[in-house]
Amino acid sequence: MELQPHPELRHHAEHLDFMLYQTQRDLDATRAYANQTHAHITEQGEAIKLLNNDRKSLRQQRAKKDATIRRLRARIASLEATVKAQEDQIRQLEDDDGGIDIRGGDAFLSDDDDFEEDENTEEEDYEFLEAGPDDYMAPPNRTNDAMLQLLQTMLADRETERAERQANLIALQNIANQGHGNHDHPGSKLKNFQNTNPPV
Repeated sequence: MELQPHPELRHHAEHLDFMLYQTQRDLDATRAYANQTHAHITEQGEAIKLLNNDRKSLRQQRAKKDATIRRLRARIASLEATVKAQEDQIRQLEDDDGGIDIRGGDAFLSDDDDFEEDENTEEEDYEFLEAGPDDYMAPPNRTNDAMLQLLQTMLADRETERAERQANLIALQNIANQGHGNHDHPGSKLKNFQNTNPPV
């Protein structure tokens, strides 16, 4: 004799089977969502870590730049003090030299009139080479060529000496502008130079 299934119990079993199936689907969906969320969180964690490293690097760079700015400001202040001290020293040297502008590009370091006489007689040095309307022009010969060559040599020597004196003047002006490690009076140096190199 076979037992007949209970209708209510069968219905209840089918309902439980359906609920188990739905629960399994929900669990699968939840697992997939959890995996996706975990991957997203991991990606965000890597990005946050990179941002933290960048932030630390930027802070270090800012600290270095701030230190560099402070050092440059201190250096600028030191240079300004040095420039002021040199200006005071140059001003004192100018007062000692009688108000002569040492810092000027064309100013002389001495009160001697040799240079002014040279400047005034520079054009006169060449006047004897120009023939006047009443001058007698002798025909060229060996004597005249020798004299002309001698005059050209003398003029070249004079120009060379003038260039050397000008270079020495510039060197003396640079020494006066530097004002370090040399306490000799620039006027005395120039006078010694003039004594050793008399004008032609």
